[in-house]
Amino acid sequence: MKALSNSCQVFAVTHLAQVAACADTHYFVSKQDLDSKTITHVNELDENGRIDQLALIFSVVVLPIFLKKLHKNSIGEIIANVSRIFSY
Repeated sequence: MKALSNSCQVFAVTHLAQVAACADTHYFVSKQDLDSKTITHVNELDENGRIDQLALIFSVVVLPIFLKKLHKNSIGEIIANVSRIFSY
């Protein structure tokens, strides 16, 4: 996906923290039921929102007990390391 992103835009929906951590931009998608309609909201996340959401993915999906104890800065370091590894 990284190589593909060099020549075109890539939009991926994932619950895999390892994949999400490699993204340049993150969005939070939510739905709201209003009467008989469903409204979808899409918001671009800032750096703190990105860290919060990746921490949530890590804590719920990857290592539930261990990563819940990590401080957000540790998650930020993981993101930085993953980004360095996959930047070519």
